[in-house]
Amino acid sequence: MRKDIGRRLAAISGIIAILSGIAMLAAGAYLCCRFGNTASIIPPASKHLAAQKKDFRIAFFGDFAMQTDVIVPVLKQISADRIDFAISVGDMFRTIRGAEGAYLVELLQENLSVPMCAIPGNHDILGKGNLKTYCHFFGNPYYFFSFGDTLFIMLNDNVPIKATPETLQLLLPEVQRKNPKHVSGMDDEELAWLESVLSRYRQDFRRCVLVMHRPPVAPPAVYRHIQTTIVAHQLKPLLKRFPIDAIVSGHLHTSGQSDFEGVPVYHVPCSGQKMRDTLHPDFGYLTLHFTGSGKIEAIPSFLPGLKRGRNYFLNYLVVEIPGNCRYYYCAWLFLAVGLGLLTAARKRS
Repeated sequence: MRKDIGRRLAAISGIIAILSGIAMLAAGAYLCCRFGNTASIIPPASKHLAAQKKDFRIAFFGDFAMQTDVIVPVLKQISADRIDFAISVGDMFRTIRGAEGAYLVELLQENLSVPMCAIPGNHDILGKGNLKTYCHFFGNPYYFFSFGDTLFIMLNDNVPIKATPETLQLLLPEVQRKNPKHVSGMDDEELAWLESVLSRYRQDFRRCVLVMHRPPVAPPAVYRHIQTTIVAHQLKPLLKRFPIDAIVSGHLHTSGQSDFEGVPVYHVPCSGQKMRDTLHPDFGYLTLHFTGSGKIEAIPSFLPGLKRGRNYFLNYLVVEIPGNCRYYYCAWLFLAVGLGLLTAARKRS
């Protein structure tokens, strides 16, 4: 009697294990097909958009790290706000993998009805090979384009640069004591490119805006959270030679405006990551109105009541499963255990 009960339990357990393994493999295959495509948002590098426009509005958002509970309402509000163009200032990924990139592109395309482009944040390209993944979905990490009568130069100032005694002296004392091997900024190739773009194209446009993730300056309340001094050191010589009308950046998780070498620096509100802004604790985005008179008006928009979600289950489904070998090991383990139990049950009979 006991042997019969044991045999039945083994058989039932084996069938359940096999079905679980098959279900996991089927789910993985579906998600790989669903979010393993090659969709991308190609930036308008070197293109001249809406050349006749002299009055337009561009929305800047970023620092959301796949917090869909926040970024989806933000994107929908930008779409409803009759914006001409949208720009992400980086930190879009949570764990930069191919599956998440495809999901992120789809999320942006479904919820944003205006054209957009992006630059990378430090979380988007951290780790070996992640810049390649970012570029696959969002194109070049730095480039330029024009919209109307304004030149936009999009920069990647998250490049790890080998620290030297000169650059270490630019860091905060507490950072210097850690003696980092690398600092973050723009490499020599990008700086040479930036100078060449300004030399060739700046004179052809009424206004010029630099867009970057890390700002060259920050309010005292959040200064300790970031490295601004390297970027500031790199930009100062160029700002003395070329007229820049504005700098737009993220990274601070706060909104506001600073001044750098006489150039207004607009800090884009956070759109999902942990907020550091005590004056404006709500998530949001920034709109710059480029007026026909030549002025630039900054209009921060906040969406009260939005809360950060954990998104663990969704992230696991669309990111961890298609790119996680351990998931498939577990699936095959279930199949192997199930077959073993069924074999054992047959032998007992």
